[in-house]
Amino acid sequence: MDILVKLLPTFALVSTGYFLKRQKILDVDFGRSLLKFVFLVAAPALAIRSISQLHLDTSLLAFIILPLVLTGVSYLLIKPLEKKLHLRPKQFAIFLMATMAINSGFTLPFVVSLAGDAGAARVALFNVMNNVMVFGWVYAIAIKYGDRGHLGWSDVVKKVVLTPAFVALILALAMNIFSIGIPHWLNPTINTLADLTGPIILLALGLIFEPRLMFPLQTFQSLFVRMVGGLIIGLVFVKLFGLTGVDRIAALLLSSSPVGFNTVTFSSIEKLDDEFAASIVGMGLISGLVLISILTIFLG
Repeated sequence: MDILVKLLPTFALVSTGYFLKRQKILDVDFGRSLLKFVFLVAAPALAIRSISQLHLDTSLLAFIILPLVLTGVSYLLIKPLEKKLHLRPKQFAIFLMATMAINSGFTLPFVVSLAGDAGAARVALFNVMNNVMVFGWVYAIAIKYGDRGHLGWSDVVKKVVLTPAFVALILALAMNIFSIGIPHWLNPTINTLADLTGPIILLALGLIFEPRLMFPLQTFQSLFVRMVGGLIIGLVFVKLFGLTGVDRIAALLLSSSPVGFNTVTFSSIEKLDDEFAASIVGMGLISGLVLISILTIFLG
């Protein structure tokens, strides 16, 4: 019940967005504008706040490596299937991104319920490399398959490294390494903008989401790869690194996380297929609640 209470705001905000759209108070275009605001303003602020102040501990190196392994294996498994999934290029991009983008924020309350602050610290470390993968590699895929698909990979890389989120990520890492704190006078603004990231994404997801399930087979295939496939990779990773206790719990729950919300954000920014992205993310929330709850009971 404690976990359900912590997750209630997530589902409440998505439901609110959908209700406002059905009542014609807000529309899909407003949802896209909200996602653009997150991409350009809120997400960079969140990266600066969370990463610049994080204690990087080499003894927890496994949680820096894990997201790189999860993202890389997903790409290597799915990219060769592009011609076999019977999806248009923009829809395949959503499918691929959904298997690679990890929603560790969704999993955080479950990890904390079992491992407390020690678990939260491991999620924070995981997010360092996960953010690099999402705002770097996953966003590059969105650009390549979007309306700017004519760009060569060198141009795509330039676009990625110049995005506000990626610049903020590099800046935050540099601040962390050189122990540079956020200026006192800037803290309230950074905190306010960072706190808007989650609520705005969830509200926008509700505005874009349609209850009909698009491409049911491909949707469940992507969710299977992201969560069940991720769990299998996590089990192998735990065995290879000899993780036990809190480390094992955090690694397995993070590996099984549902689809990252940035799948919807990137789809909207690069004009891919918003409805398909929202459908996968929405189903991922429901599937994730079931799978992660079961794992929490089992691991507890």
